[in-house]
Amino acid sequence: MTGTQGATSNAGEAALLRLPENVARPLNEFTRAVRIAFGPDLQSIVLFGSAVDGSAPAGSDVNVIVLLNNFKGYRADQAREALRKAQAAIPLRAMFLLVGEVEAAASAFAKKFADVVRKHVVLHGSDPFSDLQLPHESKVIRLKQVLMNSVVRLREAYVERSQDEAQLAIVIAESSGSLRSAAATLLVLEGVNPTELPRTSSSAKTSKSALQRVARELGEDSNYFSAPLQGLSTAREERKLPPGVAVPTLLGLIELVSRMRARADLLK
Repeated sequence: MTGTQGATSNAGEAALLRLPENVARPLNEFTRAVRIAFGPDLQSIVLFGSAVDGSAPAGSDVNVIVLLNNFKGYRADQAREALRKAQAAIPLRAMFLLVGEVEAAASAFAKKFADVVRKHVVLHGSDPFSDLQLPHESKVIRLKQVLMNSVVRLREAYVERSQDEAQLAIVIAESSGSLRSAAATLLVLEGVNPTELPRTSSSAKTSKSALQRVARELGEDSNYFSAPLQGLSTAREERKLPPGVAVPTLLGLIELVSRMRARADLLK
Protein backbone atom coordinates (compact mmCIF):
# COMPACT_ATOMS: atom_id res chain seq x y z
CA MET A 1 0.00 0.00 0.00
CA THR A 2 3.00 2.18 -0.22
CA GLY A 3 5.26 3.19 -3.03
CA THR A 4 4.66 5.23 -6.14
CA GLN A 5 1.50 7.12 -6.85
CA GLY A 6 0.63 4.75 -9.68
CA ALA A 7 1.04 1.71 -7.44
CA THR A 8 -1.17 3.14 -4.74
CA SER A 9 -3.79 4.09 -7.29
CA ASN A 10 -3.87 0.45 -8.42
CA ALA A 11 -4.18 -0.65 -4.81
CA GLY A 12 -7.04 1.79 -4.36
CA GLU A 13 -8.84 0.37 -7.38
CA ALA A 14 -8.36 -3.13 -6.00
CA ALA A 15 -9.74 -2.06 -2.61
CA LEU A 16 -12.86 -0.64 -4.25
CA LEU A 17 -13.38 -3.88 -6.15
CA ARG A 18 -13.36 -5.82 -2.88
CA LEU A 19 -16.16 -3.69 -1.46
CA PRO A 20 -19.85 -4.41 -2.06
CA GLU A 21 -21.20 -2.43 -4.99
CA ASN A 22 -23.54 -0.41 -2.76
CA VAL A 23 -20.50 0.77 -0.76
CA ALA A 24 -17.93 1.10 -3.55
CA ARG A 25 -20.14 3.23 -5.79
CA PRO A 26 -20.89 6.07 -3.32
CA LEU A 27 -17.28 5.99 -2.07
CA ASN A 28 -15.98 6.28 -5.63
CA GLU A 29 -18.42 9.12 -6.36
CA PHE A 30 -17.33 10.92 -3.19
CA THR A 31 -13.66 10.54 -4.14
CA ARG A 32 -14.31 11.94 -7.61
CA ALA A 33 -16.31 14.89 -6.27
CA VAL A 34 -13.68 15.74 -3.64
CA ARG A 35 -10.96 15.74 -6.29
CA ILE A 36 -12.95 18.28 -8.30
CA ALA A 37 -13.96 20.40 -5.31
CA PHE A 38 -10.54 20.82 -3.70
CA GLY A 39 -8.55 20.76 -6.93
CA PRO A 40 -4.91 21.77 -6.40
CA ASP A 41 -5.39 21.93 -2.63
CA LEU A 42 -5.96 18.16 -2.50
CA GLN A 43 -2.93 16.04 -1.61
CA SER A 44 -4.39 12.58 -0.97
CA ILE A 45 -7.52 10.61 -0.20
CA VAL A 46 -6.80 7.60 1.99
CA LEU A 47 -9.13 4.76 2.92
CA PHE A 48 -8.31 2.98 6.19
CA GLY A 49 -9.76 0.37 8.50
CA SER A 50 -11.71 -2.80 7.78
CA ALA A 51 -13.04 -1.48 4.45
CA VAL A 52 -9.52 -1.76 2.99
CA ASP A 53 -9.73 -5.52 2.55
CA GLY A 54 -13.50 -5.66 2.11
CA SER A 55 -14.06 -7.59 5.34
CA ALA A 56 -16.12 -4.98 7.18
CA PRO A 57 -19.54 -6.27 8.26
CA ALA A 58 -22.60 -4.50 6.93
CA GLY A 59 -23.13 -1.15 8.57
CA SER A 60 -19.51 -0.65 9.61
CA ASP A 61 -17.97 2.79 9.20
CA VAL A 62 -16.14 3.56 5.99
CA ASN A 63 -13.22 5.73 7.10
CA VAL A 64 -11.30 8.13 4.87
CA ILE A 65 -8.74 10.85 5.41
CA VAL A 66 -8.79 13.76 3.00
CA LEU A 67 -5.34 15.35 3.15
CA LEU A 68 -5.18 18.97 2.02
CA ASN A 69 -2.51 21.58 1.43
CA ASN A 70 -5.01 24.30 2.38
CA PHE A 71 -8.56 24.36 3.69
CA LYS A 72 -10.51 27.04 1.85
CA GLY A 73 -14.16 27.61 2.61
CA TYR A 74 -15.31 28.04 -0.95
CA ARG A 75 -13.72 24.74 -1.96
CA ALA A 76 -15.14 22.96 1.08
CA ASP A 77 -18.56 24.35 0.16
CA GLN A 78 -18.30 22.53 -3.16
CA ALA A 79 -17.55 19.25 -1.35
CA ARG A 80 -20.47 19.55 1.09
CA GLU A 81 -23.14 18.02 -1.12
CA ALA A 82 -20.86 15.13 -2.08
CA LEU A 83 -20.23 14.35 1.57
CA ARG A 84 -23.94 14.50 2.44
CA LYS A 85 -24.86 12.31 -0.49
CA ALA A 86 -22.23 9.71 0.39
CA GLN A 87 -23.24 9.70 4.06
CA ALA A 88 -26.86 9.14 3.07
CA ALA A 89 -25.79 5.99 1.24
CA ILE A 90 -23.04 4.60 3.48
CA PRO A 91 -21.69 5.23 7.03
CA LEU A 92 -18.86 7.38 5.70
CA ARG A 93 -16.56 9.09 8.20
CA ALA A 94 -14.27 11.68 6.63
CA MET A 95 -11.38 13.41 8.40
CA PHE A 96 -10.18 16.59 6.68
CA LEU A 97 -6.55 17.09 7.61
CA LEU A 98 -3.80 19.46 6.48
CA VAL A 99 -0.42 18.12 5.41
CA GLY A 100 1.30 20.04 8.20
CA GLU A 101 -1.05 18.53 10.81
CA VAL A 102 -0.26 14.85 10.19
CA GLU A 103 2.34 14.44 12.93
CA ALA A 104 0.28 16.40 15.47
CA ALA A 105 -2.83 14.37 14.64
CA ALA A 106 -0.86 11.14 14.90
CA SER A 107 0.31 12.16 18.36
CA ALA A 108 -3.15 13.29 19.51
CA PHE A 109 -4.96 10.27 18.04
CA ALA A 110 -2.19 7.70 18.31
CA LYS A 111 -4.50 4.68 18.49
CA LYS A 112 -6.40 5.69 15.36
CA PHE A 113 -3.25 6.47 13.40
CA ALA A 114 -1.65 3.21 14.47
CA ASP A 115 -4.60 1.58 12.70
CA VAL A 116 -4.09 3.89 9.71
CA VAL A 117 -0.41 3.00 9.40
CA ARG A 118 -1.17 -0.70 9.78
CA LYS A 119 -3.98 -0.84 7.23
CA HIS A 120 -4.64 1.83 4.64
CA VAL A 121 -4.81 2.31 0.90
CA VAL A 122 -4.53 5.45 -1.21
CA LEU A 123 -7.56 6.23 -3.36
CA HIS A 124 -5.99 9.38 -4.79
CA GLY A 125 -2.58 11.04 -4.66
CA SER A 126 0.55 9.93 -2.86
CA ASP A 127 0.88 7.92 0.35
CA PRO A 128 1.28 10.32 3.31
CA PHE A 129 1.60 7.54 5.89
CA SER A 130 4.22 5.20 4.44
CA ASP A 131 6.99 6.63 6.64
CA LEU A 132 4.91 7.97 9.53
CA GLN A 133 6.45 7.24 12.93
CA LEU A 134 4.10 7.43 15.90
CA PRO A 135 5.46 8.45 19.33
CA HIS A 136 5.61 5.36 21.55
CA GLU A 137 4.45 7.24 24.65
CA SER A 138 1.41 8.61 22.83
CA LYS A 139 0.44 5.16 21.62
CA VAL A 140 0.68 3.72 25.13
CA ILE A 141 -1.41 6.51 26.64
CA ARG A 142 -4.04 6.25 23.93
CA LEU A 143 -4.26 2.45 24.20
CA LYS A 144 -4.89 2.73 27.93
CA GLN A 145 -7.60 5.31 27.29
CA VAL A 146 -9.29 3.13 24.67
CA LEU A 147 -9.30 0.05 26.90
CA MET A 148 -10.58 1.98 29.92
CA ASN A 149 -13.30 3.56 27.81
CA SER A 150 -14.24 0.19 26.32
CA VAL A 151 -14.65 -1.60 29.62
CA VAL A 152 -16.68 1.26 31.11
CA ARG A 153 -18.97 1.39 28.08
CA LEU A 154 -19.48 -2.38 28.04
CA ARG A 155 -20.41 -2.40 31.72
CA GLU A 156 -22.84 0.45 31.17
CA ALA A 157 -24.40 -1.39 28.22
CA TYR A 158 -24.82 -4.52 30.31
CA VAL A 159 -26.58 -2.68 33.12
CA GLU A 160 -28.85 -0.87 30.68
CA ARG A 161 -29.66 -3.68 28.25
CA SER A 162 -29.00 -7.08 29.82
CA GLN A 163 -32.68 -7.99 29.44
CA ASP A 164 -32.65 -7.18 25.71
CA GLU A 165 -30.50 -9.75 23.94
CA ALA A 166 -30.99 -8.17 20.53
CA GLN A 167 -29.60 -4.86 21.78
CA LEU A 168 -26.72 -6.60 23.53
CA ALA A 169 -25.78 -8.34 20.28
CA ILE A 170 -25.52 -4.96 18.55
CA VAL A 171 -23.34 -3.59 21.36
CA ILE A 172 -21.08 -6.63 21.04
CA ALA A 173 -20.89 -6.31 17.26
CA GLU A 174 -19.99 -2.64 17.44
CA SER A 175 -17.23 -3.29 19.98
CA SER A 176 -15.42 -5.85 17.84
CA GLY A 177 -13.32 -3.52 15.71
CA SER A 178 -12.04 -1.52 18.67
CA LEU A 179 -11.20 -4.60 20.74
CA ARG A 180 -9.37 -6.34 17.91
CA SER A 181 -7.44 -3.22 17.05
CA ALA A 182 -6.53 -2.65 20.72
CA ALA A 183 -5.20 -6.19 20.99
CA ALA A 184 -3.02 -5.72 17.89
CA THR A 185 -1.71 -2.43 19.26
CA LEU A 186 -1.01 -4.01 22.66
CA LEU A 187 1.10 -6.76 21.10
CA VAL A 188 3.01 -4.36 18.88
CA LEU A 189 3.76 -2.09 21.84
CA GLU A 190 5.05 -5.16 23.68
CA GLY A 191 7.46 -5.79 20.81
CA VAL A 192 5.59 -8.38 18.76
CA ASN A 193 6.05 -8.08 15.00
CA PRO A 194 2.61 -7.96 13.31
CA THR A 195 3.84 -10.50 10.75
CA GLU A 196 4.17 -13.02 13.58
CA LEU A 197 0.40 -13.05 14.06
CA PRO A 198 -1.08 -16.01 12.17
CA ARG A 199 -3.89 -15.65 9.63
CA THR A 200 -6.52 -18.35 9.91
CA SER A 201 -7.76 -17.85 6.34
CA SER A 202 -7.17 -15.63 3.34
CA SER A 203 -9.66 -13.08 4.65
CA ALA A 204 -8.70 -13.28 8.33
CA LYS A 205 -7.45 -10.13 9.95
CA THR A 206 -4.22 -9.59 11.79
CA SER A 207 -6.28 -7.81 14.44
CA LYS A 208 -8.56 -10.82 14.89
CA SER A 209 -5.54 -13.08 15.36
CA ALA A 210 -4.12 -10.56 17.82
CA LEU A 211 -7.25 -10.63 19.99
CA GLN A 212 -7.27 -14.43 19.93
CA ARG A 213 -3.63 -14.50 21.01
CA VAL A 214 -4.09 -11.99 23.80
CA ALA A 215 -7.18 -13.86 25.03
CA ARG A 216 -5.25 -17.14 25.14
CA GLU A 217 -2.47 -15.48 27.12
CA LEU A 218 -4.83 -13.79 29.59
CA GLY A 219 -7.15 -16.70 30.29
CA GLU A 220 -6.72 -19.36 32.98
CA ASP A 221 -6.30 -21.76 30.07
CA SER A 222 -6.20 -21.42 26.27
CA ASN A 223 -9.98 -21.90 25.94
CA TYR A 224 -11.06 -19.63 28.79
CA PHE A 225 -12.26 -16.84 26.47
CA SER A 226 -13.17 -19.03 23.47
CA ALA A 227 -16.93 -18.68 23.91
CA PRO A 228 -16.93 -14.87 24.25
CA LEU A 229 -14.67 -14.58 21.19
CA GLN A 230 -16.95 -16.84 19.19
CA GLY A 231 -19.92 -14.73 20.25
CA LEU A 232 -18.03 -11.61 19.24
CA SER A 233 -17.33 -13.00 15.77
CA THR A 234 -20.92 -14.15 15.29
CA ALA A 235 -22.34 -10.80 16.40
CA ARG A 236 -19.93 -8.95 14.12
CA GLU A 237 -20.89 -11.01 11.10
CA GLU A 238 -24.62 -11.44 11.69
CA ARG A 239 -25.57 -8.56 14.02
CA LYS A 240 -27.44 -11.07 16.18
CA LEU A 241 -26.77 -13.99 18.50
CA PRO A 242 -28.62 -17.21 19.39
CA PRO A 243 -30.87 -17.03 22.46
CA GLY A 244 -28.96 -17.11 25.72
CA VAL A 245 -25.58 -16.23 24.18
CA ALA A 246 -25.46 -12.43 24.36
CA VAL A 247 -25.28 -12.10 28.17
CA PRO A 248 -22.36 -14.52 28.78
CA THR A 249 -20.59 -13.14 25.71
CA LEU A 250 -20.74 -9.58 26.98
CA LEU A 251 -19.73 -10.56 30.51
CA GLY A 252 -16.80 -12.52 29.10
CA LEU A 253 -15.70 -9.58 26.97
CA ILE A 254 -15.89 -7.25 29.96
CA GLU A 255 -13.56 -9.58 31.86
CA LEU A 256 -11.22 -9.86 28.86
CA VAL A 257 -10.99 -6.11 28.33
CA SER A 258 -10.40 -5.58 32.05
CA ARG A 259 -7.43 -7.93 31.88
CA MET A 260 -6.16 -6.25 28.70
CA ARG A 261 -6.31 -2.89 30.43
CA ALA A 262 -4.35 -4.25 33.42
CA ARG A 263 -1.75 -5.65 31.03
CA ALA A 264 -1.50 -2.34 29.20
CA ASP A 265 -0.74 -0.66 32.53
CA LEU A 266 2.55 -2.57 32.54
CA LEU A 267 3.71 -0.89 29.33
CA LYS A 268 6.48 1.68 29.61
